[in-house]
Amino acid sequence: MPIRRGLSAPQNNFIETIIKRCDGPGRNFVLANAVLDELPIIYCNDGICKLYGYSRATLMQTSSDCKFFKGERTSAETLETILRFLHEPNEQQIDIVLYKHD
Repeated sequence: MPIRRGLSAPQNNFIETIIKRCDGPGRNFVLANAVLDELPIIYCNDGICKLYGYSRATLMQTSSDCKFFKGERTSAETLETILRFLHEPNEQQIDIVLYKHD
């Protein structure tokens, strides 16, 4: 299956290598372009699409800030924390309640 990326994706072997090494059964992930301010999703695997009920086309038109997964129990503070973490170069961990599309 050819790797399909969004328009904001730089064309390079590094991204393709990450996709090939990380994609597989039981792995659900998105990749984002951290160079652009809006942090657009440039790749999402089939697992994440099935898990949350969004099409690949829908996910790849959004930011990686997870706002599209928010629901009634997702706090605004948590979403702000995620956005701050996305702009920091260090590994971070946070607990968050995310919702499926349906």
